[in-house]
Amino acid sequence: MSNDIPLGLPIVGPGSQPDTEGVEYLPMPSEMNTFRPPILPEADEVAHLAGARAVMEQLDTVLSSYRIEQPPVRLPLDDLDADNLKLIAQTLGEGEVKIMAQGAQTVHIQESVMAGIWQVQRLNAQGAITAHWLEVGAVPSVVRTIMQTETPEQLTLGELPPNLMNAPAILTEVAEHQAKCQEGAPPHVINLTLLPISEEDQTCLLEMLGSGPITVLSKGYGNCRISSANLNHTWWVRYYNSMDRLILNTLEIVDVPQVAQAAQEDIEDSAKRLHDLLTEYLHWG
Repeated sequence: MSNDIPLGLPIVGPGSQPDTEGVEYLPMPSEMNTFRPPILPEADEVAHLAGARAVMEQLDTVLSSYRIEQPPVRLPLDDLDADNLKLIAQTLGEGEVKIMAQGAQTVHIQESVMAGIWQVQRLNAQGAITAHWLEVGAVPSVVRTIMQTETPEQLTLGELPPNLMNAPAILTEVAEHQAKCQEGAPPHVINLTLLPISEEDQTCLLEMLGSGPITVLSKGYGNCRISSANLNHTWWVRYYNSMDRLILNTLEIVDVPQVAQAAQEDIEDSAKRLHDLLTEYLHWG
């Protein structure tokens, strides 16, 4: 899996404040990404790949009844050889969301072209894969686990430096909402684009909130780049237009930003698409 997600994303700075011509809001999408069935080998060429077939049929069964409020379901891939893994990768393709966790453990996650199906790889210090699985769910459980175990639970403000504009108010708002954030609760969004933020504010926010272990790239309508803060339930979320210009810069207080998650309708749509692929293209099922 590629690990070309940029780390250390800038949090505030040029582009985070409104320009003199007025505020730019996230534009409505001019076109939607349409699903294209993956290019698959002839059915008789892969009929002998029993391991891939068993996993995909199990995935078909899981998707048909999965509800988004359930815990994610894992399907291990560790025992499959290269040919079986290649067929699974060809069938699932690469979707719009890519996640990388880099802390006490390194995990690479790629969403399928069928949303809600994730390929997950855990790597060792040398970059070798030590565990590999498919996971069905809104977002793989390892994302929440890493945030809960590798970031501080609460923000301690202490004494702040002088000559600040909006940083104290932003940090107070973060601390208040982060302390009471629960899994599944709606996000509390702080729109940094609309606030005047001085260089001293930028430095203070960077030092107090920092960067955490999770980075997400969503290539939906334009690009959304997400970087966890070094604080549980706290995320830097930045939206870019098709020209890669920053148009919305926010802090989100939430367990996982919604833009990185699959919804129930995604799961249901993916269930139909996968079933059609298995029956129409590979003549399985």
